[in-house]
Amino acid sequence: MTTDLQPMSVGDIFDEAFDLYKRNFALFAGVVAVVNIPAQIGFAAAIVGLDLDKLGGASRSSEQVGPMFAALGVLFAVGIVYHFLYVIHSGALAIAVTERMLGRPVTIGQAYRRLRPNLFKLLITWLFIDTLVGVIGFAALIGVSIILSLIMAAVVGASGGSGDTAQALATTMIVASIILIFLVEIAVIAWAGIFSTHAVAIEGAGYMKAMQRNWNLLRGRFWAPFWTGGLLVLLIFGMQAAIEGSLDLLLGLSVYNWMPVSHLSRQVIEQALATIVSLFVQPFIMITLTVLYFDQRMRREGFDIELALHNPEYAAQGTAG
Repeated sequence: MTTDLQPMSVGDIFDEAFDLYKRNFALFAGVVAVVNIPAQIGFAAAIVGLDLDKLGGASRSSEQVGPMFAALGVLFAVGIVYHFLYVIHSGALAIAVTERMLGRPVTIGQAYRRLRPNLFKLLITWLFIDTLVGVIGFAALIGVSIILSLIMAAVVGASGGSGDTAQALATTMIVASIILIFLVEIAVIAWAGIFSTHAVAIEGAGYMKAMQRNWNLLRGRFWAPFWTGGLLVLLIFGMQAAIEGSLDLLLGLSVYNWMPVSHLSRQVIEQALATIVSLFVQPFIMITLTVLYFDQRMRREGFDIELALHNPEYAAQGTAG
């Protein structure tokens, strides 16, 4: 099967991504599972082992403050490792999706082997992107906080200290600030890295060249990928939260009501369900972004895509990097 690479609308992109996933479910889910399942197990083990779910409970003594921050430090380190493992399987998945879009067979092992020459470049590229996103996100948070404080002070002063007015305004401004910061983060990620994984894994670019390639693909057509990426994030997180919440509710109404389950066992069950749900949902992110990547290339470099479709040697060159 070869995907007909023609310029697509946002709806067409999601439809094509879903069809690709449906036709190649075992392959794409397998690419994610190879890395994601061990990573999820390690992450869950860290949470359970460090007893982090009880950090928000009763007040702790001064002797417990040190171990608490040490545990948080360990969790932060585990989170960083988990993030970069996510980057790795995203790169392999981008290769697998590309091969299937171009009508070529590929296995899980082949996807990871083709990523291996560009693996270090991919990790360093995303280290730089993450740093950039973090700095800009923090600056946006500080800026929004300052503006919010000034507006609150002005309104409270003008209303004569009315508590109801101040509380209503504070709630509105906080919600608006959260939405604004979310949009800023999505914009920075799109601007810096929405196609950077593809630039490294598929084209063999690296470091600043990957980001430059990302900028070139977005130049003149930024908003369509931006809104597609934002909608994708909301769709995936909403779907994952809805499925996990439904499963938790179902377990609470059925199993937990008639079977005594310890706190640790309940944590393990819930984390296992979250891992399974994540395994089904996560691949759709990179599948959709890969379809969007080819849509951008088709619009800007239609001749190159057609050449890749009709010249296997040229296409293999681009994938091998």
